[in-house]
Amino acid sequence: MRDVDRVSRTAAESGVAAESGAARERRAGAAGPAAESGRDRPGGRWRRYAALTVGGSLAVTLATVVQWWFAPFAVGLGLGLLTAWRGSPGRAGLRAASAITVLAGTAGWAVPLLRRAADGEPVVGTARTTAALAGLPALGWLLIGVTLLLAAVQGLAGLWLGRAAAGLRRV
Repeated sequence: MRDVDRVSRTAAESGVAAESGAARERRAGAAGPAAESGRDRPGGRWRRYAALTVGGSLAVTLATVVQWWFAPFAVGLGLGLLTAWRGSPGRAGLRAASAITVLAGTAGWAVPLLRRAADGEPVVGTARTTAALAGLPALGWLLIGVTLLLAAVQGLAGLWLGRAAAGLRRV
């Protein structure tokens, strides 16, 4: 205790604020609570982003198999609530959440489409016919691209709604 008093008194006499033990440990590079959670580890943020993307696309894929076409919206909504409540930093957090949502939604819808095409179902033929009926050029890949774009738009709408709804609790 005397050492602490002496350090505080010496720091006060010299006009320099005494450094707390936690600040000293951070400066020395000791592992604190943030390092234990993976925030300060190199690549920790990207591992979280990859886990969210893979988990989201898996959730969308499984939901799409049971004909829940709104799954990209639900994943975006959940990610929007998570990032807003967790206090993700402004634009950087929003950009990362947007990219995760778009990747998860499009990958989640693309996997069942590719599986159906691999099983011999006429996915491209059906898309070509649907495009022609809609007045678009009869290109199957074009309508499949529009379908995947729709998944991205759904996810982004859910992300926006989740962040907006989480912002209401602060008001």
